[in-house]
Amino acid sequence: MKQALHRQLKSLWLGELVATIVFVFAYFSVRASLPHLRLGGLSLLALVTLCLILLQGSAYWWLKLRQLDPPHRPIDPRLLQVAFLGSLLLLLTYPAALLLAVFNGTIEDSLPDALVGAGLYVFALGEFVHYFLVKITRSDTDRQALKRRRQVTARLMRELQRSETRKANP
Repeated sequence: MKQALHRQLKSLWLGELVATIVFVFAYFSVRASLPHLRLGGLSLLALVTLCLILLQGSAYWWLKLRQLDPPHRPIDPRLLQVAFLGSLLLLLTYPAALLLAVFNGTIEDSLPDALVGAGLYVFALGEFVHYFLVKITRSDTDRQALKRRRQVTARLMRELQRSETRKANP
């Protein structure tokens, strides 16, 4: 049982880390091989947002993996709160930059950049929702909860809620 959990947490930790590397590699490969797209500020901002959210997920799973071995230290809830607020702030940057480009009249010059950025932004938004609000991918247990018409709270949010409960009931 512990080995299976160890394997699963390691897979989640490395999966998020590898996804970050793949996104960065793919972005710069496309940027170099298709210079006429003029990928720049907007798409890069969305890429940074996505990568930072993925790295937060990777760090979370790495910390959970470390909890399996003594000493079993819980994750500091302040760290999760900072991750939540930081992600939220990051997610506001792309729409703000996009609106700025629209109001400045430069959006026509950077439409491919904005579209690639929008795709990366939607992915980042999905990761945020999955980490902090509602689980998007589901295990068999989660599917059973859905059959009972219950949404499954995201893992990091459950961790935050547990820490709040511990604070309220010492």
